Amino acid sequence: MPLLTCCICDHVVADTALKCPGCGTANFRGSTGLAPTISGTTRVLNGVNGQLELYPDKIVIRRKGFMAFITQGVKGDTTIPLNSITGVQLKPGGAFLNGYIQFTLPGGVESRGGIVDATKDANTVMFRKASNLDAAAIKSYIEDWKNNRLAFETGSASHVSVADELRKLKALCDEGVLSKQEFERQKRRLIEG
Repeated sequence: MPLLTCCICDHVVADTALKCPGCGTANFRGSTGLAPTISGTTRVLNGVNGQLELYPDKIVIRRKGFMAFITQGVKGDTTIPLNSITGVQLKPGGAFLNGYIQFTLPGGVESRGGIVDATKDANTVMFRKASNLDAAAIKSYIEDWKNNRLAFETGSASHVSVADELRKLKALCDEGVLSKQEFERQKRRLIEG
């Protein structure tokens, strides 16, 4: 049974968990980041000037709705591979102002004038305060993806010890998330390598 980690409190749960027992969120990441949904996306952010879809290796910005038409015109979808993103800027939404998530690309000319200029930027999705956690999870996923890729390429990837993994599995077994049989099977898999 694959394990997932809570994006908020780092609690480890079975992939069948609907909510984290530690903090109650439904935001999980697996060995490759956030847990994939049925559609293949790992996260969808419905913004006020479009929709941001996060996939395991790319993002897609779809311009939908009236605000998208007003701020972006009739532009089509934009697909950006994660390995092309050099930076992610996140401004959380507040009570009176929308937030935004902006992606920096090599050779790109991103707006730097705050929320007003962000409305016109092609690599920016604006969102309401209610979507702050989704936007933060997307930013976190992309940064983790880039860091893991960099660590792999430089050979400096950190390795979790077998003892640490066994402790996590034992805790899941004690919590009733894993059956004794599943615990023993996973334990054997870890020990045998």
